Amino acid sequence: WIYFTYDRTTGIDELAGIGNVMLYPNPAAQSTTLLFTMKDAEKVRITLNDITGKQLLLLADEQFQKGNQKITVNTSGLSAGIYICKIESKSGERVIKLVVGK
Repeated sequence: WIYFTYDRTTGIDELAGIGNVMLYPNPAAQSTTLLFTMKDAEKVRITLNDITGKQLLLLADEQFQKGNQKITVNTSGLSAGIYICKIESKSGERVIKLVVGK
């Protein structure tokens, strides 16, 4: 007998209620724009962290509506380096790397 199994692995994009995450420009100097899409309305917390995970900035901690979102991030006070932008909600979490150059 030969048995076939089908395992549909679900990707991260399918699990998260947050999609189409983008930072531009990236690398950034003075500012960058965070774009993302909410699949449903829900509370979202957005932080900017250094590479050790230490939170440097709280960008948002509020209810977002379903649809496209846009947040401008002032990076002029940050040293040149690599940072992690973390977007958290009940339905998922997304992270994206930000490079700041001076």
